[in-house]
Amino acid sequence: MDWNSSALWGIIGLIGGFFSSFIFHKISTKTKKIIYTKNSQTLVTNSLSEINGLNITFHNQPIKNLTSTTLTIRSVGKDIINLDDFGKATPLCIKTTECFFLQENVNSIICKNSNPNNLMKLIIKDEKTILLDFDYLSQEDEVEFVLLHTGTIEIDGKLKSGTLLNKNNSKKFDLFTINNLAFTLIYIAMFAQIMLYEYYDIALSNISYFTFF
Repeated sequence: MDWNSSALWGIIGLIGGFFSSFIFHKISTKTKKIIYTKNSQTLVTNSLSEINGLNITFHNQPIKNLTSTTLTIRSVGKDIINLDDFGKATPLCIKTTECFFLQENVNSIICKNSNPNNLMKLIIKDEKTILLDFDYLSQEDEVEFVLLHTGTIEIDGKLKSGTLLNKNNSKKFDLFTINNLAFTLIYIAMFAQIMLYEYYDIALSNISYFTFF
């Protein structure tokens, strides 16, 4: 292989330039991305509530099943997220399939806010939905909630330009991950092509050598 070949160094330069541009692009690109996790524990089951003589109530209403869930939301993108980054029809909220059991001070369910400058308050829309009203979310800002509820629970909402991802669901790949994978595969393919050129040149050199002798 001729290491003095201008064509070879041109291809190597192209690969290097592409890889450098890719790294710079990923570092400099601002993205809006929120991930959330949930950890649920069942406190009351239907079978438990049916035991004779055992009455479990909340505000004098019988409880047949009850779950405690810790929800954590974290901003992991490089861009600041504001409240109006969510559509009016798809605001950031907490939803359950049945109902919540809340104290009079609904904000008491916020047990952690990593950024005290981010003023967050909760608004009860109905028995199944709690709206999250916040000032802004910077990179790595994290808010944690503990809620009592029946049914299943999720964080809901849609960013106008960005991603809201359930981290518990590891089988889903977001667009950011797919883009990274695509760029990596392209880089590997181009590197493999360079290696093939190298082995091809070596093979031709060997053929020329044996032909000469």
